[in-house]
Amino acid sequence: MANLDFLGDDDTLRTNAAHAADEFASLSAPRLHSGQDRTASVSLLLTSAGQVEDVTISRDWRRQAGVTRIGEAVYEAYTGALGSLLEAIAVEELPRDQPAPARPAQRAATSTEPELDEDLWLQRTWGALRAGRRAPRAGRGR
Repeated sequence: MANLDFLGDDDTLRTNAAHAADEFASLSAPRLHSGQDRTASVSLLLTSAGQVEDVTISRDWRRQAGVTRIGEAVYEAYTGALGSLLEAIAVEELPRDQPAPARPAQRAATSTEPELDEDLWLQRTWGALRAGRRAPRAGRGR
């Protein structure tokens, strides 16, 4: 097993993580999210609200994707951009969703803090994604 002593003790790790989270929080999320199909025939941009902003089709799309596959290429570019948007929403929401770590009464020889299990991660990710989907609808009542 690799030796991770160079990372420091728990307090140092928590402090470094808090500084990194603060630094990340100060960065604004990208306004546009891009996707491209595997043949580079279609590129697509989505806004942060999930609306299609732009679609670019390569001049050489017939040779790259082919006439029968251009629809698939558009869909592939769209799903790539949507994945980027959903990832940005999840990354933005996850730190706000996590409870503050409890300090153990006494230090144990090994860490006793639970890892974020897959079920909890999925629950929080879906919660962030649902919250992200509801946000654009709120502005439609103009």
